[in-house]
Amino acid sequence: MAKTSAKKKPAATPAPTGEIYSVPLSCLARSPLNARRTPADPEGIATLAENIAALGMLHNLVVIESEPGAMTEVIDGGRRLAALQLLADAGRIASDHPVPCKRMGVEQAVALSLAANDQREAMHPIDEAEAFTTLVKRQKMKAADVAVLYGVTKRYVAQRLSLGALPDEIRAACSRGEITLAACEAFTTTTDREKQLDIFRKGDAKSLTDWNIRRLLREDTIDAEQGVVKLIGLDAYKAAGGRFVTDLFSGDDESTLLSDAELVYQLVEKKLAPLAKKVKGEGWKWVHVNLRPSEYRPMRSADETKRAPTPEEVAEESALRAEALAINEKETTTDEEESRLDAIGARLDEIEEAQWGYTREQSSMLGARIRVSHMGEPVVLRGFVADEDADTYAKWLAARKPTPAGEQDDEQEPPYDASGEDTNVDDDRPEAEDVAWALHDTAELLVEYNAEHAVWAEKLRALALVIFPEFDPEA
Repeated sequence: MAKTSAKKKPAATPAPTGEIYSVPLSCLARSPLNARRTPADPEGIATLAENIAALGMLHNLVVIESEPGAMTEVIDGGRRLAALQLLADAGRIASDHPVPCKRMGVEQAVALSLAANDQREAMHPIDEAEAFTTLVKRQKMKAADVAVLYGVTKRYVAQRLSLGALPDEIRAACSRGEITLAACEAFTTTTDREKQLDIFRKGDAKSLTDWNIRRLLREDTIDAEQGVVKLIGLDAYKAAGGRFVTDLFSGDDESTLLSDAELVYQLVEKKLAPLAKKVKGEGWKWVHVNLRPSEYRPMRSADETKRAPTPEEVAEESALRAEALAINEKETTTDEEESRLDAIGARLDEIEEAQWGYTREQSSMLGARIRVSHMGEPVVLRGFVADEDADTYAKWLAARKPTPAGEQDDEQEPPYDASGEDTNVDDDRPEAEDVAWALHDTAELLVEYNAEHAVWAEKLRALALVIFPEFDPEA
């Protein structure tokens, strides 16, 4: 901001009080009586200067009586004065550029300064949105020029233009205070006017919240940060004819949404087809690629079976245990020996884990599900029992060699009938069902918050069935 010269310059011949007259810019100085004391934002002054350069002075300054030969003091319009001085310093206007001023008495001018700063009310966002839209569509102005004209950022203009593009019915409701501005902003996350109006007309004061509107609109959209998008890439989606919409009100950064969720799922399914074929080759009865929220239904997962160790595994395990025993029998051990014990323990765990899995006989009755992680990596989950295979699998379990009385076979699942009833589950039905419902509701909230939490949600649903096998959320 330009500094006013300390040298006094002769003021212009004043006009009668209350009348407007021209005063050379070089003769004007900000009055210490101005009610606005907070320093002006330099960036705001710069944008105001561009506004004045483009349109000229839309409002006169208010000045007070001054002593003969003194600078003319501006009591209302300090920001405009600073903007004019900035233009003069840049050589864009003359230093003695004529400025329209209205002369008032000191007492009256001070009261005016207070009133002017107190009474200024920001334009309603919807009115401003419609004004910006008119400038862009009818006056053919560029959004960047509108930003300069109004002294705001380009993003601010983009936000207002997105509000201006909403259906008249929604904008009018916001203007009347029937829905909040935040709700109106949420409607801009889609360009589908039919869906906007459908949600608006079916909603009420309780349901038309910004969070709920975004949730309903995003049923057909996918955030660019979701794993399924990372897996295929934005370029592939765009090349397939996919459309985008930007959530300009998501925070400091704009959030890009893909408006055709079904296209994303189809592209992901195509990309995962080779993996699904490979997994099917392992011997599973079926392999499903689960991507859509509607596909996140609970399924019972079968326990793995422990096979007999191979001669090589028996030999290696024996050697490792003997080595560990020898180290543990020492009174003191070195750091290297302690590290070796850790390594032996880890290897024994690996040998044990390798002996667990699904037999070919089991696989012929079970299936696998493929999901996509938040990082965009495929995740294969194996060993699920489909409803139509529940009877067959239950009979297979019942036909397995029974465990001698008094012994527990870690390799064998507890028998359960076709309905999935676990004979080892406490039959406290009311309590078990309550826990199952709590797990199910938690799973639903996880998926609703972020579809990428589906893997964890599935584990909760499966646990609900273990606790209360008759649990049926659709009943």
